[in-house]
Amino acid sequence: LYPSVDAKLGATRQRISGAPQNQPNARIPVFNLYNASVNVSYQIDVAGGARRELELLEAQIDYQRYQIAATYLTLTSNIVTTAVSEASLRAQIRATQDIIDAQQRSLDVVEKQLALGAISRAEVLAQRAQLAQTRAALPPLEKALAQTRNALATLVGKTPASAQLPQFELAGLELPRELPVSLPSDLARQRPDIQAAEALLHQASAQVGVATAAEYPQLTLSASYGTVATATGDLFGANSMIWN
Repeated sequence: LYPSVDAKLGATRQRISGAPQNQPNARIPVFNLYNASVNVSYQIDVAGGARRELELLEAQIDYQRYQIAATYLTLTSNIVTTAVSEASLRAQIRATQDIIDAQQRSLDVVEKQLALGAISRAEVLAQRAQLAQTRAALPPLEKALAQTRNALATLVGKTPASAQLPQFELAGLELPRELPVSLPSDLARQRPDIQAAEALLHQASAQVGVATAAEYPQLTLSASYGTVATATGDLFGANSMIWN
């Protein structure tokens, strides 16, 4: 959107041949050439192409920012979901252990009843089968808990051995006491994925504007001012000035 300015300062030492002037045996001296110049160029944004291209780049920045926000939101939601799953598994393991204890006590009672001849052996075998079935459900829950802990450590960016994560319990989890009141449409517009899609639409619209501006003539104003001399003392003399 602004003019570009370029300044140059150079020194050259060279010798040329007399052959192009049909004087191959002429004595051609070695000479130095010094030059200093300033160039200014400004492309007039008549059709607004530069402004739309700048708008396009800003839309790309917005899209990437929303992508980062969406990634962060997904990561945090996965962490929360995994923590809740851990708390649920701990509650299931604790409840299963309580059931095992209760069934063990029931088994002790029916075994005593069998010893006294009050019940048949089939009832004891049924109670033992029920207890064994409940105990068999405990190892899968413990395995799932270990896997959930490892997944949670990975989500927070640590190895399972060095994570040192707190143990989550259902009793320690609670919803916010107050939730902000908002319209569903406003909540939808706050979603980073929707905002990223809007940024892509904005970017496409700006690309159309850039392509449309390319259909019109491109006008550029440029100017150059400098000096050329064979000696440094004459570099800024009146006769060494050049411009265009």
